[in-house]
Amino acid sequence: MGRYSWWAKAPQRLSIFQIIVLSVWVFTQAELAYANSEDSPMSEQKAVSLQTVHPADPWEKWNRSMFRFNDFADHWVLHPIAVGWNTLMPEILDVGTTNFFENLEMVPTVANSLFQFKLKNVAVGSGRFVLNSTLGLLGFFDVATGWGFERQTEDFGQTLAHYGAKSGPYMVLPLLGPSTVRDSIGLVPDIYLSPLYSVKQEKILWGLTALKLIDLRADLLDVEALITGDRYTFIRDAYLQRRAAQVADGAVEDTFGDDDFSFDDFEEDELDDL
Repeated sequence: MGRYSWWAKAPQRLSIFQIIVLSVWVFTQAELAYANSEDSPMSEQKAVSLQTVHPADPWEKWNRSMFRFNDFADHWVLHPIAVGWNTLMPEILDVGTTNFFENLEMVPTVANSLFQFKLKNVAVGSGRFVLNSTLGLLGFFDVATGWGFERQTEDFGQTLAHYGAKSGPYMVLPLLGPSTVRDSIGLVPDIYLSPLYSVKQEKILWGLTALKLIDLRADLLDVEALITGDRYTFIRDAYLQRRAAQVADGAVEDTFGDDDFSFDDFEEDELDDL
């Protein structure tokens, strides 16, 4: 009977599958209705002309559609939760949660630094991870920065760029947000390198993933006040310039926006989250 157990549960699996498909369809229709309403923060952006195609964004029409989808999900789900998190969470727990997840990301950072033969970054990143994982209680406290082990980030998208891979077109991923073809490909190795996704128990894995997403969104609430004009264009240009700076280890001329804009308005950790 064991070999036929899957078929015995097939009606239940099909029912769950149908519910998921129906939920996605309803969610999409609601998003479209919201995007077309006057209350949508995207409504003003429809007036933006797409006649001039950004050289890095040939898929702008599709990207804007995905941007609206992400904006809808954020408006109704993630943003309210993030506001509640910032309101209710004591600062020490909020900062500690951010530190914990940033400490886990040091593992792929060290690995990608090694792939790029950035041996100084390997030493600094390894020391930072060891110090924060032990004296910092699994990374909850950032003791390494005070000892000169500054936070740095390296990912597989940067590793691909190090070996000559072009960024490819800009793209907006469902729920994940801004990316490029190269960076989207780089997500897969980074997931396998991250200790977070080595957790075997699904409930714990999904719980930690949700917590990381909420903490990240809460940290970006203050950054929203700096967005001006067309939100899609602002976020796209900020992301592309930030990624260019990361790939070039900061040696990029700041040509983004007008003379009044400066990345000095952002905190370093907030820039890494864009």
